[in-house]
Amino acid sequence: MKNAIKVLVFTVAFIAIAAGALFGVVKYNQSDFTYVDGDEKGTIAITSYNGKSVNIKIPEKIKGKTIVSIDRNAFADLGIKSVVVPEAVTGIESSAFAGCAKLEKVTLGNSVKYLGDKAFEGCAKLSEINFPEKLKSIGSLAFNGCESLKDVKIADGADFAIENGVVYNKDKTQAFFALNGVDYSNFAFSENLKELPDSFFFGNEEIKSFTIPDGIRIIPDSFFAMCTNLKDVKIPDSVVTIGNSAFLGCSSLDKLNVPKSVRNFDSYCFPVAVKKNSASADSKMFNKNFTLVVEKDSAAYNYAVNNEIKYELAK
Repeated sequence: MKNAIKVLVFTVAFIAIAAGALFGVVKYNQSDFTYVDGDEKGTIAITSYNGKSVNIKIPEKIKGKTIVSIDRNAFADLGIKSVVVPEAVTGIESSAFAGCAKLEKVTLGNSVKYLGDKAFEGCAKLSEINFPEKLKSIGSLAFNGCESLKDVKIADGADFAIENGVVYNKDKTQAFFALNGVDYSNFAFSENLKELPDSFFFGNEEIKSFTIPDGIRIIPDSFFAMCTNLKDVKIPDSVVTIGNSAFLGCSSLDKLNVPKSVRNFDSYCFPVAVKKNSASADSKMFNKNFTLVVEKDSAAYNYAVNNEIKYELAK
């Protein structure tokens, strides 16, 4: 009888342990993640997810090593719906969750310091994300195409603020991206803004006109790129540089007045093919009717003449 009891107790204990192990695998499923060693000993970066769960809680550790980074493209284009990033992770690299069209909610751990370029690009259903206190940097196009993003929960002490639906750093000198629902019919940045952000309006089909704030010196790379309904832009005399692809794909922009102050023109800065570029003038990225309005003998005038761009002299 005693032997039978011992066997029974052993069996129950074995089942309990096995069940616990099983539930541990279900919760963390460490074998579903691939990784590489991190920069510091005992740390790793997640490089891909191969599991079947659509609601993921990334483990703190795998095989005793602490996860400190989500690598480039690690979860890109997957059908996941939610993800919880562990506390020790300090960085979300470029395109880490790009193209996750079903992703609705992201919970970032308190140690995340930066979000890489295009980190969540194309996450069309993403509606909620938190910004932890240590977050300082948001890369270009990090939330491009996140058309459902309406709520950013900013931790106490975090270096961010929201004004009129635009996410800024705390003193509003730097803008990052706009939330869903922003009114672009009369859009303006905070008066504190010092520099325009790269790619801010990229692919925006709502904006039709915009006035560059006085004091801005650079229209940055891809600032208006692919804004197909943009028809009117006013550039102040403070601007000296128009960045790479700044107006590329602005197919409705027929005319642009460029002041004498502008001296530098990067590649594809206007929606028209130029001699130094190899792209065809028939490309849908360009507008054959595009005309520059320039002052005689200005840098913009010389640029138009040298690159065979239609121009008019300013009156």
